[in-house]
Amino acid sequence: MKFLSAWLLFAAGWASVTSVPVKDEITDSQLDICAAVICRPGRVCRILDNGVASCQCVQHCPSHHKPVCGTNGVTYDNHCMLHKDACLGQKHISIKHKGHCKKPKVKLPHHKYHQKPVVCFQHERDRIRRHFVELLESKVSHDRHYPRVVDDVFDDCDHDGDDFLSTHELSKCVRRNNTMFHTWLKHRSELAA
Repeated sequence: MKFLSAWLLFAAGWASVTSVPVKDEITDSQLDICAAVICRPGRVCRILDNGVASCQCVQHCPSHHKPVCGTNGVTYDNHCMLHKDACLGQKHISIKHKGHCKKPKVKLPHHKYHQKPVVCFQHERDRIRRHFVELLESKVSHDRHYPRVVDDVFDDCDHDGDDFLSTHELSKCVRRNNTMFHTWLKHRSELAA
């Protein structure tokens, strides 16, 4: 499948989203057809098997990390990924602002300030931190950069959604990753022996 004119990707316009076969070989007359088509952001003009030009959702986005916050409250790695998500989901999402979406500050309940600390040695904390970083790095992919992975894992661990990981929440999060938890338990039992 061939992509045409990169500027078409972000031009304002009209079109519908459909899944139809696209020709691999493009003739000069077909290039002329797409030159007259203006697609909305997240879409690119492609020639269908029947020779008709159609705006289709982009398949791939650049891998650069320039986060933007969408009007849906989701942080995207870059503007292309925001527009691609909007196109594939057939919904309207605009860029609210550059950078990560900001969560509203929530006043912490009094009991979260006065939790008893989990007692462990510095080398144990270092080991847990290393394993946690390895876990995060293992989740990085072409479409999910490290900062996005960290945000997603934090949100997954923050059960009450207060933007604060309590000792209890972090402990549960570590236990969900059995490999890291069992490595820590094994190391701890070796020290006790």
